[in-house]
Amino acid sequence: MSAWRCALVALFISVSLPASAILGGLPDGDAPDSPERRVDPDGCESPWAGVVSVLIGNGVFSGVVVGDRWVLTAGHVAAGRRLSPGDVRVRVPCGPLTAGVLEVVPHPGFAGYKSDRINLDDLALLRLREPLPEAVPRYPLFDRPPARGIVLTLVGYGGGGNPRDGVTVGARADTKRVGENVLDDWVSRPGQGPAAYVWDFDGPDPASSLLGGPSLGNRREATVASGDSGSPAFVRDGEHWSLVGINTFQIQLPAKPPKISVPPPHFGSGGGGMLIAPYAAWIRGVIDAAR
Repeated sequence: MSAWRCALVALFISVSLPASAILGGLPDGDAPDSPERRVDPDGCESPWAGVVSVLIGNGVFSGVVVGDRWVLTAGHVAAGRRLSPGDVRVRVPCGPLTAGVLEVVPHPGFAGYKSDRINLDDLALLRLREPLPEAVPRYPLFDRPPARGIVLTLVGYGGGGNPRDGVTVGARADTKRVGENVLDDWVSRPGQGPAAYVWDFDGPDPASSLLGGPSLGNRREATVASGDSGSPAFVRDGEHWSLVGINTFQIQLPAKPPKISVPPPHFGSGGGGMLIAPYAAWIRGVIDAAR
């Protein structure tokens, strides 16, 4: 990693916020966008029918099916319900059906969300009371380090909006949105390999591209915002969609000359989450141990 990127990471970990909604482009951009255009069909016909809403109290979050009775989400979403898993429900769009949670299994390294850093190990598995119907997709794990520059497809149940006005439509358990961004860089654990990924939210002005690379375009580029932590990031892997990460944070990025950029979820901000590859053995071990 270059000296500039090292300095960048040191700066943006001090302004990390929980992640969430899929927020797209401007309504009056070159290719006009809207929150409604980002909505995915909420049923079995969608390739994202295994992306689920996680319901805790009045909160709506996201997760993804990784086994017959297992959903993966962010640790900061569900870890606090480890002793009361009955407080957590999962709404599965393919049906639809609402599933009860028998067990919450946070990653053992997750010690709670802190806003002054990118929180590694921010993952939790939800064990459902009953197996899911066969029609619900179970997504394979992308268990090798992804390359910088790959396109991520972000799918979640948070609110919608645009980069000028922020979130304008609240999160709903039955409204799933889809967008894309590019994996711009990794965050590594000291002495080890990459554990998290980051992107920037590029607008039409090149000055908003703080991690490099052009925008994917007003109708494709997206980021996360408050309301949807635990949403999955997918990559196309041959003929299949594979789970490459779980979105867990949004960040302010240092601009040039050095200063803190606009707050998320506006153009020039960023986001990211936990890579699946370094956690794949833990995910499979928890699932296998419960069989």
